[in-house]
Amino acid sequence: AARQARTGWTAAAGLSLLGTAALLTRLDPIHGVPLFGYLSAFGIVAGFALLTPLSLRLFSTLFRFSRLSSGGPVGMLIDLTRSAGKNGVAVASLALAVAMLVSVSIMVASFRSTMESWIGRRLRADLYVNPVVRFIGNRSAVLPRGAAEAAARTRGVLAVDGFRTRRITYRDWRILLGAGDLRVLRDHGGLTFLSGDRRDILDRARAKGEALVSEVFSNRFGLGRGDRVTLDTAQGPRPFRIAGVFYDYSTEGGLVILDRGLYRRLWEDDRLSALAVYVQPGADPGRVKEDLYAALGARRGVAVFENRRLRRHILQIFDQTFAITYALEGVALVTAVLGIVTVLLTNVLERTREIGLLRVIGFDRKQVAAWVVGEAAAIGILANTLGLLAGGPLALILIFVINKQSFGWTIQLHWPPIWLAGYFGLTLAAALLGALWPARAAANVEVKEAIHFE
Repeated sequence: AARQARTGWTAAAGLSLLGTAALLTRLDPIHGVPLFGYLSAFGIVAGFALLTPLSLRLFSTLFRFSRLSSGGPVGMLIDLTRSAGKNGVAVASLALAVAMLVSVSIMVASFRSTMESWIGRRLRADLYVNPVVRFIGNRSAVLPRGAAEAAARTRGVLAVDGFRTRRITYRDWRILLGAGDLRVLRDHGGLTFLSGDRRDILDRARAKGEALVSEVFSNRFGLGRGDRVTLDTAQGPRPFRIAGVFYDYSTEGGLVILDRGLYRRLWEDDRLSALAVYVQPGADPGRVKEDLYAALGARRGVAVFENRRLRRHILQIFDQTFAITYALEGVALVTAVLGIVTVLLTNVLERTREIGLLRVIGFDRKQVAAWVVGEAAAIGILANTLGLLAGGPLALILIFVINKQSFGWTIQLHWPPIWLAGYFGLTLAAALLGALWPARAAANVEVKEAIHFE
């Protein structure tokens, strides 16, 4: 009765933490730090951990009910509540590892899917021309003068968008100011806005000298469509009405885009940072690339990238960036499995006399080993179930609270069912593999010594 009361109070505390975690997701960050998002994530983890004793009892009840008809002497012996304290710790540790693995996997899959979709819309040009030194750390590098004109005269080229980027300060934050040909961007580009018709927005921005701002900029400074942003130009501060807010995942501080003609006049700067080159229908981008190198040959120090290669390169960098995450999750998983091994070995030592009696009444070594492996399987199934249940809400907090408040990016949720099924099988297999040592120890218990064990 006392144990049931403790289980009830623990479960009530766990449910309270889950409810509190849900409420914390509605609170705003403090000075740009998603503090309540972190507390919410901790509440999810702690809440499910406190629900482990109740889950252990319910799972054991369901298992006991199901084995009455399926049966077998080995199945009748499996009971996780007999060492509820130690088994609960093993279940909670493995469930935590699974929850972290699931939540991070959902976040990374969602981020990658969103990035891949955004890259497909944003990188619409067939070729991109950049200064070579930009790729060795010189972010302020510019193209030689006349590069845009030379590219436009190249055979097979349909349109060229010369783009200028530079770092500026806005409200004590370093942001990126960009300037491009909004007419070319309207006809050929893939800039996607949170709301409004893209062609109308781009036409208005070009005709009326208005600005386009990224979602990150909008969220960070609380400015949206119709508001005004004041920038320091070479001719003094100048307010710009915001014509639209677009999706962007390339900057953390925020991005403001103006038409290049307006920028050139107000900042007195006609230099270009990069070129986006659109080839004519039916033209071979590879051939046009070679012709571009020939046209720009007198102006050394430029690199021309094909669209497909650039997309592949960006996604490779993305995958490499998050590779360490999976390594860390693997360490957590191994640690949790070692915990299961320790618990099972302890259970074997505590049940040495019981194992000896089982051998006396007719159980053989294989059945004793199967008993230990069966308990490991039960721990693995329960831990996987709790881990998947906790990992889902944790992923939602990572994507829609912590990431949103930290970076201002909107990520589209993407569930990777094959990955989740694979993790379930992997962690269950790891638990069973970890049970082999304790199972062997149980099978090798000597009957004579066991029945005299105190």
